[in-house]
Amino acid sequence: MNNPLPLVAQVVTRVARAAAWLEESLLAILLAGMTGVAFANVVARRLFASSFPWALELTLNLFLYLVLMGMAYGLRRGLHASVDVLVVRLAPRAARLCFVLASLCVVVYALVLSNAGFQIAHLFWSNPALRSIGSEEIGIPHWLTYGVLGFSFAYFGITAIGITVATLLGKRATPPNKHA
Repeated sequence: MNNPLPLVAQVVTRVARAAAWLEESLLAILLAGMTGVAFANVVARRLFASSFPWALELTLNLFLYLVLMGMAYGLRRGLHASVDVLVVRLAPRAARLCFVLASLCVVVYALVLSNAGFQIAHLFWSNPALRSIGSEEIGIPHWLTYGVLGFSFAYFGITAIGITVATLLGKRATPPNKHA
C-alpha cells in the first residue's frame, strides 16, 4: 500500500495557500474600503462643506477588522515585534525550544480571546432584545463585531499552531542567532 502522507501534505499545502490568498485578498479589500471611505469623506468635507455622518464609524469598523485579521498575517510573515535579546544568545536548539514555548503561549492567549469573542457574540445573538443593538450610525450589530473578534483570534491561534508545528518539523527557522 502506498504512503498516504505525501497526498495529505499536498492537500494541506493547497488549503494553506488558498487560505493565505483569501486572507490577503480580504485584507486588501478592507484597506481599500477604509481608504476609499476616508478619502470620500475628506473630499465631501473640503469641496462641499459637508461630510458623511457614517464615514468615521465605518472607517473605524473596517480598521478594527483589518487589525484583527492582520494579526495572523503578521504572525505568518514574521512581522510581529519580539524581544529576543536573550534568545539570540542561546544555542539553536534552546532558541527553538523558547520559540515553541512562546508560540504555545500565543495559542493559549488566542484561544481564550476567541472563546470570549464567541461567547459575547452568542450573548447578543441569542437574546432577541440585544440582537438588533449595534453601532449608532451604520447599525453594524454587536454580535457581528464580536463574532469577527472570535473568528480572528481563532484564526490567529490556528496560524500560531501551524508555525509551531512547522518549527518543530524544521520547516520554519526560528529567528536567526545574531550574536552567536
